[in-house]
Amino acid sequence: MRRIGTLSSERDARALSDYLYTLKIENRVSGHDGAWEIWSLNEDQLERGRQELAAFQAAPHDPKYADAAGAARAKRDAELETVVAAAKQTIHLRERWERP
Repeated sequence: MRRIGTLSSERDARALSDYLYTLKIENRVSGHDGAWEIWSLNEDQLERGRQELAAFQAAPHDPKYADAAGAARAKRDAELETVVAAAKQTIHLRERWERP
């Protein structure tokens, strides 16, 4: 995990994080001392993440960042539904076997 960069606003950090997520750049946001850091979970995506951070800093009010919040939420919900559906299909044999 490597740091993509730092923003001063949590709202901006969350907006960029959602946008990166829609681009399939896995990331995390952490805040401390009034600064919000965006971290790349994949080394191969670090440079692209830094490029997107620079673009965000140049135009933070671009509508694509506001639109990304809804798209990211929908993507996370779909992934959660997939996980829940897979869990429902799982059979735990330990619970089904009768013990002598």
